[in-house]
Amino acid sequence: MKKVLKIIGMILLTAMVLIAGLLFFLSIKPAAPNGYTKKTETGGELETKFLSMGEYKISHLSVSADEPMKKYTIYYPSELKDSDRKYP
Repeated sequence: MKKVLKIIGMILLTAMVLIAGLLFFLSIKPAAPNGYTKKTETGGELETKFLSMGEYKISHLSVSADEPMKKYTIYYPSELKDSDRKYP
């Protein structure tokens, strides 16, 4: 009986290590590839329109965050700093 419990324990331990390794790998992989706005893989007009850059020059601000993101980046029109114009 002890031998069966040891085997079950080893199987569970191995499964936990594999799952932890997979989660670690997924956490370091970027959510979106670099340059994704320049290449539309679906080839559709709608996707091309909404993936391409807009008409405004942009600025960005990076802010530290808690896990799992570690940081996030906010993009906004550059003229927002010097303008009283309202944006959605």
